[in-house]
Order: sequence, then structure tokens, then C-alpha cells
Amino acid sequence: MKIKRCLADGGVIAFPTETVCALSCDATNEAAIKKIYHIKERDFGKVFAIFVKNIAEIERYAIVSEQVRQLISKFSPGPITYVLKAKIPSLLCKCLLKSGKIGIRIPHHEVANDILNGYKYPLVATSINLSGKNSITNIVDIPPKIKDQIDLVISGKEPELKQESTVIDLSDPSKVKILREGCISKEEINAIIAVL
Repeated sequence: MKIKRCLADGGVIAFPTETVCALSCDATNEAAIKKIYHIKERDFGKVFAIFVKNIAEIERYAIVSEQVRQLISKFSPGPITYVLKAKIPSLLCKCLLKSGKIGIRIPHHEVANDILNGYKYPLVATSINLSGKNSITNIVDIPPKIKDQIDLVISGKEPELKQESTVIDLSDPSKVKILREGCISKEEINAIIAVL
């Protein structure tokens, strides 16, 4: 209940995921999102992805072809972020969209999933770090400069992968682009795409 209230009030929270620890807020609250930009000292031109509960939630906010749906079902929940054409208009803040695209991930960690299942909106998903610096992989290691600006820190099982998610652009299914190779390799993705 405390987490839900904090998010609804525009708070910024921190919690572990299977990749790295996340800095998060309600993805429909522009003021809260701007606070995260300020905390991370991040350029407003660099958009954040969002966390959602399941594939149905992805389809609520983005356009998903049958091929893309099959790919998502192979890798999610898990450490992969999909960049898709956004469905506009939506509840999501416009600052999360770039060129009509949105980054979306379904996490695979009990703390992250519990938070998502207990809240009605998607959450902003970004690593805990100052822009350009290493991501935090243990919730107890959040630097005071960042921690002092977070409204609620939620502890739980430490991230197992300790590496950022892979980011794949599927906005044009005929031209799949791997924007960042993370926990899931290019070879693994290409192997699945080849049989779809």
C-alpha cells in the first residue's frame, strides 16, 4: 500500500530487477518523470523505457505484429527491452515517446513484478546511476547524492544478471535493429528471428 501511494503521489522509487536496480515512477506522471531526469542528470532528449506486466499491456501501448508477438513470447518476461511504434494517443506522458516509438520491457523479478501487479499504470524503467556512469547492481550501494532524492527504496533479491537489458528496435519488423547488446546476445535474437 505504501508503494502504491508513493507512486500515485508522484514519488520516485528504487528497487532491484533481474538486470540492474531500477529508478522508477508512474509513467503517466510528467512531474515525476522530470524528477528522475534531474536525479540522473540526464539529457531530456534521451527517453526512458517503461515496465509493464505482460504482453497484453505491451499491446495496449504499442503496435505489435504477430511476428513481434512471437518474439516477445520467447524472451519475455526477461532482460530485453522492445522499441515499438507507440499507440497514440495513450495515457503515457509524451516525454516517453521519441519519433512515435516507445521502449517497453516485462521484467522477471519478484519485487518488480509485485510492484507492477499492485499498480494500475506502467512504470518508468531506468537504471540507478548518474548519466554516463555505471549502473547500481545492489540496492544498498545507491550513492547518497541519488538516494537523498528518492522517495522510497524497496529491497529484495539482488539482481542476478548485473547487466543492462538488451534493447531491440522492432518498430519495423522487416528491419530488426539491436540498439544495445546486453543480457541477451545478438546471436540468440537472430536464432529466434530466423525460425519465425
